[in-house]
Amino acid sequence: MAAPARAHSGIQLSVLALFRDALRAARRLPPPAAAAAGAYVRAEFRAGATRVDRLDFQRVEHLIRAARKKVDSLKGADSFRVS
Repeated sequence: MAAPARAHSGIQLSVLALFRDALRAARRLPPPAAAAAGAYVRAEFRAGATRVDRLDFQRVEHLIRAARKKVDSLKGADSFRVS
């Protein structure tokens, strides 16, 4: 019998939601930029996973807030829309 799946903590759920949101925002860009933006998002999250101590909750929450601002500004950027 398989072991039960572990539930994610609230902060882990926040990071996962931010990651998905960032990838969705990247996909909305014009095709050449979308691939590069998606690769950038993945690379930044991988790098962040190794640079930040998982138990440094204040730093993780700060990074989540800063990244959320960047994603929100990318979502609302008119300069990326193709007319």
